[in-house]
Order: sequence, then C-alpha cells, then structure tokens
Amino acid sequence: MWRLACCALQDAFSATLEPVKNLLACFRSGSDTFTGDACEVKVAAPTHSASAEAEYWRIRAMAQQ
Repeated sequence: MWRLACCALQDAFSATLEPVKNLLACFRSGSDTFTGDACEVKVAAPTHSASAEAEYWRIRAMAQQ
C-alpha cells in the first residue's frame, strides 16, 4: 500500500513540476534578466505608469510570474 502511495506521489510531482524545471533551465544562477539566459521566456506585464508605486507593483507582478 505504501509503495502505491509513494509511486502515485512521485508521478504527481513529476507531472506538476516538469513545467517549472523547463522554465528554470532557461536561467543561470545569479541572473537578473526577465527573459532568460539560455532560451527565450515571454513575460506578460501591465503597461508602464508614471508613478513610482505603480512601477513597483508592475515589477512585483513580473517577479510573481
């Protein structure tokens, strides 16, 4: 029974973490670029705004992606 549960968890983690592994493969350690170092990553962001607070929230939204 434990073997079945562990295999199911392993399959679930493999399936759900695969896109994250693919995304992380595009970046190098210590990178500060939004678009990726080794491949192109598209980032959706709201339009630019003049206020500093709006710029802060725009950058925060990009970081959450």
